Amino acid sequence: MENKTSQENKCSFELSKEVMKHMDKWIPAKIDGKETATIARILIYMDDLFENYKNGYTINNVMTKSDFDVQEFRSEVVKKVDMDDFTFKGKGNLKIKTKFAINEQGELDELEMIESSGLKEFDEMILRAIKRTLKNRKWTPAKIHDVPIKSTFILPFSIKI
Repeated sequence: MENKTSQENKCSFELSKEVMKHMDKWIPAKIDGKETATIARILIYMDDLFENYKNGYTINNVMTKSDFDVQEFRSEVVKKVDMDDFTFKGKGNLKIKTKFAINEQGELDELEMIESSGLKEFDEMILRAIKRTLKNRKWTPAKIHDVPIKSTFILPFSIKI
């Protein structure tokens, strides 16, 4: 799949396609025991394949994670959910799934709901709590070769009523 980088550097793109042909230790994804087609993002740094290559190389050797703690963040968001303004008839679980990124500047970005609870008011209440938790917050972004990169997170919420 081509992207902006591959369009700018055709040589690296073509070389990456050649390298991929020789990567033969793939393990298929399985859902309920059945092999399932998936999409993967493969990071290849050409310098690491040539003059900087070392035996045992993995991307983890040159990658540092963000200091963003998704569980801590989730706990902070839950504290900001104000159920006093929300009424729900009946009993059950309300579930919502959100997706967002910590961008190259360490800020939360691209907040979106990827699974709705089916109740607009509940969904909006969770998104407001996330935004209140984010106010004036920054994290150290993940880095590859000391270059900041964007990291994507999925954050589900479930509240038993």
